[in-house]
Amino acid sequence: MFGIRAPQSVLAATTLLVVLPACQSSGTRASVDGYNAGLSALAGAAQTPKVPSREAAEQLLASDANALTDMIAASTKALDELFASDLGPLLDASQEPQVFDAPELVDPSLPEPVVLEPSTPAPDPSGAGLSVLTDDLTLEDPVPVAEPPLSDLARQIVDSLASGLGYSDRPLEDALALLGLEALVPGAADAPLTSDLFTPNEQTQFEAARSLLDAIRAGEENPDAAADAAEQIAQDLAEQMPLRLDRAVLCSRVEGFGQYTEFAGNTLLAGRSQRVILYVELSRFGHSEIPGTDGQPRYAVDLSQRVEIYHEPDGVLAMATPTLADRRVSRNKFHDYYVVTAIDLPETLTVGQYGVRVTMRDRSDDSTAEVVVPLTIVADASALQP
Repeated sequence: MFGIRAPQSVLAATTLLVVLPACQSSGTRASVDGYNAGLSALAGAAQTPKVPSREAAEQLLASDANALTDMIAASTKALDELFASDLGPLLDASQEPQVFDAPELVDPSLPEPVVLEPSTPAPDPSGAGLSVLTDDLTLEDPVPVAEPPLSDLARQIVDSLASGLGYSDRPLEDALALLGLEALVPGAADAPLTSDLFTPNEQTQFEAARSLLDAIRAGEENPDAAADAAEQIAQDLAEQMPLRLDRAVLCSRVEGFGQYTEFAGNTLLAGRSQRVILYVELSRFGHSEIPGTDGQPRYAVDLSQRVEIYHEPDGVLAMATPTLADRRVSRNKFHDYYVVTAIDLPETLTVGQYGVRVTMRDRSDDSTAEVVVPLTIVADASALQP
């Protein structure tokens, strides 16, 4: 027989009468999980065990160890039957856990505990809500970051381009960029004018572009300024280019610039002397400025022409004209320029294909332009094209 320390209160004795048998039913070597299973079976039984009365608890306090051992043995037997019938379903993992009211073990002499019901605060009828928390919050506008004036940025670009002109592999393009910035930074395009990096042709192109931009900016005060500047620039630039021969035609009659009667098919009859008129249009010729008798300037165009007729395909020269000079002077520069030359073809030209080579030279810059006009000589008049 074993000894046991008696409980010190009726409540403790009552608890012992209920709990101890459940624990005892799992054996003296049971684990904690086993004790928990025993208690769960006790709580979930279909018939809740009868809770000992106060008198029974007082008797337990007054009993000896032998009586307590007998009580434990009786409780163990009853709990074994309870475990056999109800423990399985409770340990099934697929079952949802159930909560049952535990046996009331409260001392009747103690006041009943007060259960506080959860409560939800009523909504604020004023609708203030979260605004009450944000009343003290203020949203500040972002501080704008000051950007440098456009003129300052343009000045930086101008300084960068101007300082790099001496090292640039495209100085004319960089100088033209400076021209575009001169509206924001006056004087931006002065640096390229003092540069010796330009060829004479590039220098002319730069100055022409500057004149055109200046005329465009002055357009509100003078609507014709841009058109006049563009016309003058086109003429100045053309004079920087070599002479160009735009058209050469064999004609029977010439009345003026662009007014002529062309030989049909450039076909002529062999065995006779006949005159043809060579009409030539030119552009990009130079002007030489000379003083006039009235003190006003005059503009002179000084050209020369040579005509050669050779037989194809052997290239044998059939005839040639002497070099002819063509010099004209005007108060204004010429725009439409043409040369008319009469050529007497000899009767010795045999039947075949010929080329009329026309060579024009501009004496102002010694540039030349050349073109070949086809010519056909036939033996029978029936071969002439109408």
